[in-house]
Amino acid sequence: MLAELDGLGEKQTVMHMESVRVTPAQFHGIEIKRWAKEIAELVLWIGYLQWHFRMHGKNLPVPEPVLRDYKNIECRDAVLAYDGEPELVRDEKGKPSPAGMARP
Repeated sequence: MLAELDGLGEKQTVMHMESVRVTPAQFHGIEIKRWAKEIAELVLWIGYLQWHFRMHGKNLPVPEPVLRDYKNIECRDAVLAYDGEPELVRDEKGKPSPAGMARP
C-alpha cells in the first residue's frame, strides 16, 4: 500500500510501533457449525503468519508454540432466544427497583 502511494507521489511515513502487535487472540467470533469455527480459527492463524513473515522476514514468531487455542471463537448460535418483553421490577411503593428488569 505504501509503495502504491509512493508511486502516485504521496509521501507516507511508516509508523514505528514494534511493541504493538495484533494477534489472533484479539479477534472474537461465533460460528454455529463446528467445521466453520475450525476454518475461522485457521484463517486467523494463516493471516497472522502471513503478516508476521511479511513484516519480519524469516524470523519465527515468539513465544512458541506459535499456534495456540485461545478459545476466542465459540461454537454456538449468535441469535438469542426471545421470550417476550421483560417485566419491570418494582418496589413496595410501585417505583422501579434498582434490580432492573426481570424475565417474563
